Amino acid sequence: MKKQLNQEHIIGVICIMIGVITLFFTASFPKGNANINITGPAFFPNVLAIIFILCGIYEFALGFFQEKGRIDVTFRHLWIGLKSPQVINVILIVMLLVFFIIFFERLGFVLCTAIVLFVLMYRLGVPLVKNVAYTATFIVVILVIFGRLFSISLPSGVLESFGL
Repeated sequence: MKKQLNQEHIIGVICIMIGVITLFFTASFPKGNANINITGPAFFPNVLAIIFILCGIYEFALGFFQEKGRIDVTFRHLWIGLKSPQVINVILIVMLLVFFIIFFERLGFVLCTAIVLFVLMYRLGVPLVKNVAYTATFIVVILVIFGRLFSISLPSGVLESFGL
């Protein structure tokens, strides 16, 4: 009997790809102190990347030994899966993170964080009044902790002309 590509294979390949990409990018990170090269900024991401690769290999191999009853990967199943609310939430979160990374300097911490938090909580069903209150509270707490207490400068972006 011929084995088909199934969800374990896809998960395994994605985990391996994430691990390899992480190892590729962390190769340019600065090395650790003195003669000990395992420490430094790349240490933790490299450990996670190796764990991802090992788990990906395990998951890929597991796909060959799964009993019937698992979903075979076809375009129809992928399309149905992509339309599920959980997958849409994950895609939205990734898009919001990319938005945050790209516009953090230009829009500034306050606006960028407000947009990301408001959209995310709106999608997750938080009522409008609570959403606005939580977003404002979170931004004020972060500004107080990092801006005032730790004296970390957060980008002002377009609000710089207002002194924020």
